[in-house]
Amino acid sequence: MQRDRLDEITTLLRSGLAGAAATLADLALLGGLIGLFGMSSRLANIPALLAGALVQFVGNRHFAFDAAAGSLRHQLAWFVGTEIIALTLNGWLFDSVARHHV
Repeated sequence: MQRDRLDEITTLLRSGLAGAAATLADLALLGGLIGLFGMSSRLANIPALLAGALVQFVGNRHFAFDAAAGSLRHQLAWFVGTEIIALTLNGWLFDSVARHHV
């Protein structure tokens, strides 16, 4: 029982690290597109979010959950479904903030 709990905590921490890496990728690309290429923040947010999602998927699949042997199609379908909801909410929130504060 304790081993299962330790495994769950380890998975949670690894997933958090994958999420942190995804956030860094998102912010780095967002900053680069805005700062280096003069892209509007609203437009730059789209590829930045997609890059973050890719890092999140790969990080969770290979690092957090060690699920590389599982069905890529099945995992990707669940991930995309979840991310569509998350990206929609994130994009809406970002757009709302950008519209009122930029």
